[in-house]
Amino acid sequence: MRCNRYGFGTKKFLVLEDLMDLILDALSQLLKNDWYLAQKGCSLRRHHVAGHEETLRWLDRQAPSSIVYAAFGSEVKLTSEQLQRIPLGLEASGLPFIWAFRVPADAGDSDRLPDGFEQRVNGRRVICGGWLPQVRFLAHGSVRGFLTHAGWNSIAEGLTNGVRLVLLPLVFEQGLNARHLAEKKIAVEVARDEEDEVSL
Repeated sequence: MRCNRYGFGTKKFLVLEDLMDLILDALSQLLKNDWYLAQKGCSLRRHHVAGHEETLRWLDRQAPSSIVYAAFGSEVKLTSEQLQRIPLGLEASGLPFIWAFRVPADAGDSDRLPDGFEQRVNGRRVICGGWLPQVRFLAHGSVRGFLTHAGWNSIAEGLTNGVRLVLLPLVFEQGLNARHLAEKKIAVEVARDEEDEVSL
């Protein structure tokens, strides 16, 4: 494995992209060998769950490795168009899911979930607003997949808990993160159309 190092005076720099390649190569090797990552000192007891006890009970009633957890970070909100398309993708999966829902950035009075969506997925979904105990949900034995925006913290939490990652980058470094993970076959990235819009 080769790294590009650049010197500036007496200082040496490792290019971030090269460092990410090194990390992803190591992760790829770990995952090929059925190893899972563990954060040193990580304890589920430390993750506050007040207000989400019913969701945890719902998870307890689900089959092992059957749930998709969908969350898109706290920095960027989905658009109204994405709010119409993402739930239809979750519905089409046929899988039970938990969605960390946030009101779209361009929300208007008429913005809502697709017509009939909540009735069609009743019983196999939980839609939560506000802060969620994401690490606790991802560590639950019933959660198998994580639909995420590809923010580095979410990626690390997903990998730490051994769940499959489906990446839908929205902004910032998320596109780079998603492409690196997809190239290394650690995750899959949601396909985009010609206009770089989500093609769910």
